Amino acid sequence: MSNEIMSPNVVEHMSDINNYKNTLTSLSKSLQKTVLTGKISSLDVAETLFTFMEETQKEFASLQEELVKHLVTENIRKLSFSVQSRAQVVVEILVRNLFERTADVGFLATDDDLIDFLNNPDNSQENIQFIKERLHEYVLKYSVYDEIILLRPDGEVVINLDDTNTIVKSKDKIIQEVLETNDDFCELFRYSDLQPRKEKSLIYVAKIKDVNKTIGILCLCFKIDDEMKMIFDKLDLFDMKLALLSHSGEVLSNNKKSMQTQENLSHYTNDTHSTNTNLSYIAKSEGYQGYTGQNWHGFASSEYQKSFNNAKKIENLNISFSELEKTNIISKELKNIRMRSEEIIDDLADVVINGEIIASKRKVYSLNPILDNIRVVSESIHNTIKKSIEYIYNIVIQASLNNTAFKASLCVDIMDRNLYERANDCRWWALNTTFRKMLNDKELLDTKKITSILEYINSLYTVYTNIFIYDKERNIIAVSNSSQNIFIGKKVNGEAFAKSLSNIDSQLYYVTPFEKTELYDNKPTYIYCASITSLDENNNIGGIGIVFDSEPEFKAIMDETIDAKIQMSMFCSDDGIVLSTSTICDFKIGEVFEPIKELEITNEKNHTKIINIKNQKYLMGAAKSNHYREYKNNDGYTNTVYCVILSKI
Repeated sequence: MSNEIMSPNVVEHMSDINNYKNTLTSLSKSLQKTVLTGKISSLDVAETLFTFMEETQKEFASLQEELVKHLVTENIRKLSFSVQSRAQVVVEILVRNLFERTADVGFLATDDDLIDFLNNPDNSQENIQFIKERLHEYVLKYSVYDEIILLRPDGEVVINLDDTNTIVKSKDKIIQEVLETNDDFCELFRYSDLQPRKEKSLIYVAKIKDVNKTIGILCLCFKIDDEMKMIFDKLDLFDMKLALLSHSGEVLSNNKKSMQTQENLSHYTNDTHSTNTNLSYIAKSEGYQGYTGQNWHGFASSEYQKSFNNAKKIENLNISFSELEKTNIISKELKNIRMRSEEIIDDLADVVINGEIIASKRKVYSLNPILDNIRVVSESIHNTIKKSIEYIYNIVIQASLNNTAFKASLCVDIMDRNLYERANDCRWWALNTTFRKMLNDKELLDTKKITSILEYINSLYTVYTNIFIYDKERNIIAVSNSSQNIFIGKKVNGEAFAKSLSNIDSQLYYVTPFEKTELYDNKPTYIYCASITSLDENNNIGGIGIVFDSEPEFKAIMDETIDAKIQMSMFCSDDGIVLSTSTICDFKIGEVFEPIKELEITNEKNHTKIINIKNQKYLMGAAKSNHYREYKNNDGYTNTVYCVILSKI
């Protein structure tokens, strides 16, 4: 830890530590004064005794300095983790989200309806309205976008959704870039005439091709400000400052009006920095599946005064301090401090006993008041050191518990965001015009054509083991995974599928319970399904089911979040059934994790606890799934999941 962070100015903001420091200093002075008084008053009667006591006093002064240093260090370490982790999450959560957008723009650019529309030089008003409604449906599902723009290769605007955006033709250089690139997409974050009323836009751009000819350009405009507010709200703690920065340190978005977008914080990059009042950190994204976005950074800063004054003592630890010392949570240095403090107390006790013997033998009763004072000071030293060491232990255990709770909250948030995309996918693919035409008229039904479309979708969206279409009679008629052909002709059963076949609302989706299914090799997973309706939307004609590859996907979420050397994780239902686990975990899928039943976790508060299972103690952090945007938020779907992270003690 840098000397800058350990500067005396930092200690001024730690009221508890200042109290311990002042008390210890006062006791050290009292002890020093007592030694001096004893040496003067006893003359040569107990000279050796007080020489020994003088050495003990010096040892106490050294211990006092070491103790205060550790009090400060552990407080700073706890705050440092909080600041660093939030800075990292600011940018990593965003990059994960934007990775999904790169898939969106590439896939939507291959949409048959868009291709047919652009190929028609003389579209009727009815066709224009159809495409506009189709794109509007897309935004209803993928609610991260506030505008979709369809362009000709020369920049002419064919259609855009935002009625307040009056752009007719774009001259943005991104058009030429996307026409010349061999990549699937291009992206920009800056001012663009594509959204002229915005200071900066985040736009994903892809070519629309028919065979090998580029016939148009698709632009998806991401709601970056909206998304950053959600991220900041999720991470805010003790009025912490949070921001998204460009690669050069420019503040792009933040949660505090006091931070100006023209600020440049590049001098912080990838390190922790301390001023007299703040601890700050800037984190660079590690990227997600090779995607790094705009090379953005996350920033977090916390004021010492607010952070340290908000610290709360943990009650009912369910573990004694002597037990804690036998674990790897308490460092050797802290254990040595406690041992040294006990030695000092023992030495002072020996001084008193030996002093009493000397006074009795030599009848030097002037020693008695001094010895009484040593006894009182010794008792005060013992109590103060005991309390300060317990305070340090409390800070250490609190930091460890907060670590597990924060990571549990992060895991479950990533899970909700992941499954939000699944709910979007099934509803959008259900609107495929080919599916709707063929299911509506059995004479047009071409299962090979449907299968080829499903195979193409599944090749791009590998989080599914299978995508299948079923008709009004619940019969599976096509699958994306040829190894699943055995299910063609079989009926789908369950409430989710039944509801999907009695619905014509394109905004509704249904999800099977997380349970074993033959459609997922008799392992538990979610299957998301949506209704397929006739083109006039008056009749339900079937449905689409997407089998989420839950085992590796959930495992990856947890493995990427926890420290596998010391932690394990699991997703559990509200009745404690283990749904999924990290790669290394002592608990098995299908087991009941009893402590879940005892928790009262709200959406606003995570839970930390030390628990005892099978004679083994664990630090436990748990968080309840909340929602992401409209997903699980008044959209008709309720599914309570907890993430639990355990650190074995």
